[in-house]
Formats: sequence, structure tokens, C-alpha cells
Amino acid sequence: MSEEPAPESKSLSALTAEIEGIIASLESDPELELAIEQYEQGVKLMQLAEKKLYEAEQRVRVLSQGSDEPVDFPDDDDVE
Repeated sequence: MSEEPAPESKSLSALTAEIEGIIASLESDPELELAIEQYEQGVKLMQLAEKKLYEAEQRVRVLSQGSDEPVDFPDDDDVE
């Protein structure tokens, strides 16, 4: 049996799919303990996805330095 890769090594697409799966499961009204476990896992995956997005944003900023085109990203306060 193959092991599932560590969350840190998953792509943003894979993280998003897993988060969507957790949301669907939570919407099906699971038992309380299972719901709490799934919620905790979803929060961890969201934090990891946000970290990956932040790192990608930083890479774009570095790559676009010296470019004629400005790169404007919303501040964290602007993102809902």
C-alpha cells in the first residue's frame, strides 16, 4: 500500500482538493468528534495553502523587480 505524501510536499491544487473534500464531509453532518478532527485538519491545510501562496507571491515579486510592469498584490487586510 502506498503512503500519502506529507501535506508540506503537496501542490496547492492537491491541498485545495483535500480542503474541498473536508468541506463536503463537514456539510454531510458527521459525528461531532469526526467533525472536530476534520475541521482541525482543514485549518492546518488552509494555513499550509496560505503559506504556499505567500511564497509564490514573494517569488513573483523578486522576479518582477526591474520590470516595467508593476506587480500589485492586496495587503493581507484586504483579503477576505
